Amino acid sequence: MSKICDQKAFRRALGMFMTGVTVVTTTDPEIKIPAGFTANSFTSLSLEPPLVLVCLGRDANLYEVFERASGFAVNILSASQREISNNFASPIEDRFAGLDQTLSALQNPIIAGATAWFDCQFERRFVAGDHMVMIGAVQDFFGSDRPSLGYARGSYFNERLEKQALDAVSSDNLIRAGAVVEYQGKLLLQNGAGRWTVPSSTPKNSAAEAMTDLKQRLDGLGVTGEIGWLYAVEQESRHQCNSMYFHVLAAGVPESLPAGAELVPMQEIDFTCFNPFESGILERYVREHERGRFGIYFGTEEVGNVAMR
Repeated sequence: MSKICDQKAFRRALGMFMTGVTVVTTTDPEIKIPAGFTANSFTSLSLEPPLVLVCLGRDANLYEVFERASGFAVNILSASQREISNNFASPIEDRFAGLDQTLSALQNPIIAGATAWFDCQFERRFVAGDHMVMIGAVQDFFGSDRPSLGYARGSYFNERLEKQALDAVSSDNLIRAGAVVEYQGKLLLQNGAGRWTVPSSTPKNSAAEAMTDLKQRLDGLGVTGEIGWLYAVEQESRHQCNSMYFHVLAAGVPESLPAGAELVPMQEIDFTCFNPFESGILERYVREHERGRFGIYFGTEEVGNVAMR
């Protein structure tokens, strides 16, 4: 009997672990049509012999297909294949419609453009809790240098996109690091000099120094949790100070916060109390939080673009 009562909190904690995104495919041996599902519960298990492991929920509609299949392929999706991930995670009738694919030597569908794939025969499968654990003996594989699609904290992320945004922070300017800190549906805000702001560092000479200062400030507020993915980059030439804003999904925030700090429900935030750039960041965060999809902003206070993860 599990001692964990709050399954949502448990799932949220598991989601802190950053993973790649895969589509696991096979061919139904009875009706000879392809089948597949999106999975991030994938791991390498052994080098000699080469074994990989992936899990499928016992309530999945493809459970019986994979229960009788002779093998499967694991397709590691590239950064540009988010829509493929969404399709294979959706209850649509034909997930392979219009998909560029080929059949492997084992007759498992291989998705074109994947950053890597592994063609497997079933080595073993067994039930563990509410999932079937599938162990595959790798018979063939492919790898490339394409950037892979990542997933953490309920959202996709793109390593290349974040690197490009960070690279754009000019080393000639001072750099400030800020954090959009979320805790139980509320955002952590601070009031200073008559204007609200998100927790942030003082301007520093490098991104590393700014990140260190930001972490110290979050620690001083009693926030537990790691600084997460990049959320916005502002290039500011007039004041020679660029800003980086990161997402923090806090694991804990003290009941009694320091003076001037407050946890505010997202729907109660008065965006007019912030400077224009931070107001735009917070308004976008609230909208994206409702949709469950987040992006990265890159630009100036006046104009820029949001690239979805």
